[in-house]
Amino acid sequence: MMRICVGASASRVAVGSTAPRTITAPAVRNVPRFVTSAVAERSEAENVALVEVTKRIRDLGRDGKLKMAVGELAQFARLGFQPDAQAASALLDACVKNKKMEMAEAVFQDLFGEVVEPDDVTFCILLRGYGASDPPKWEKVQSWLKRMETDYGIKPTTVVYNTLLEICSRTKDLEMAETFVDRMAAQGVRPNELTAAIVSKRRAMRGLVRRLEQYIEEEEEEQQAVQSDQAASLMKL
Repeated sequence: MMRICVGASASRVAVGSTAPRTITAPAVRNVPRFVTSAVAERSEAENVALVEVTKRIRDLGRDGKLKMAVGELAQFARLGFQPDAQAASALLDACVKNKKMEMAEAVFQDLFGEVVEPDDVTFCILLRGYGASDPPKWEKVQSWLKRMETDYGIKPTTVVYNTLLEICSRTKDLEMAETFVDRMAAQGVRPNELTAAIVSKRRAMRGLVRRLEQYIEEEEEEQQAVQSDQAASLMKL
């Protein structure tokens, strides 16, 4: 058993924990720390190398070869290159696909925020991972949703809510689905065709998108009424 070190401090993985914790895994080499200072614009050769290493990491993760996926990023770092969001996300996704969620958190801790900026898709990878448990680890899901907003200033998007509703659909969890639809309505997040496709898989959930669309329509009508009143008031001045 060897300590995994992805970036600066892979031992920090527990959400909300102040005490460092060490992750161990069989025979995984240490991944060196990446430079976090400003990086000059990448050359064409570096961009090509990034695309290739990202593809290899994805392929290895899909094939269950997580150790080799970590090694790809380690080798990339030893060559003096800085990973981008796609390469970092590919490694994060490889951890999730192989059900190594502690390691996924370590990868996030050491790469995202310090080396590359996360986005809503980055967090969807983690949400999908914790949602894949049986039953889903909703406490972890809620914790990462909160962290996404408070620590990184990223508001939940349609992509994020589709990920959450997919978990609800798979597990037939109507109560959680209603909770997320209510949040979408409160935040004015519009559903899309994928949202409708996800909830249509469960008869009990089919009315949720219609309810959400109705909420948003009512809110827009209220806003239009307010704007009309304001415009009428200005005309009287």
